[in-house]
Amino acid sequence: MSTWADAELIKAMEYGIEWYRLGKIEIISSDGDMRRIAVDMWANLLREIIQSKESSETLYLVLDLTGTKQGTTPYSTQITRGIAQYLVDSREGNTYASVLMKNELLVGIINAIFHKYFARQEKLVYRLFTDKTSGLG
Repeated sequence: MSTWADAELIKAMEYGIEWYRLGKIEIISSDGDMRRIAVDMWANLLREIIQSKESSETLYLVLDLTGTKQGTTPYSTQITRGIAQYLVDSREGNTYASVLMKNELLVGIINAIFHKYFARQEKLVYRLFTDKTSGLG
């Protein structure tokens, strides 16, 4: 499913949810299944990734949301916002996140959601991209 051939697969789960590591970069990808069970599984793995690093250590994340079933729902928005707040509240170090999306419409929606809640804090720096190369740069 994934296009992360150069990365080390750390964990593979149902719904095509996968955790990869590329150097210091932690990558989470999925096929984009938007059912609650899949969203919860993705969120739990993302929490595991976050907890795998020392709180004071800088965290580099790539959230690969380019799966064929990827979309957005009120539930996935709520869960994503909760994960972002968890990052801000639980970590001392900065987190740099690249969010890869398959189209500009989703980029706009996600950007609006995140900007409203996280524009004024400094510990979570995120950028949204529609191509893998730019997202890793």
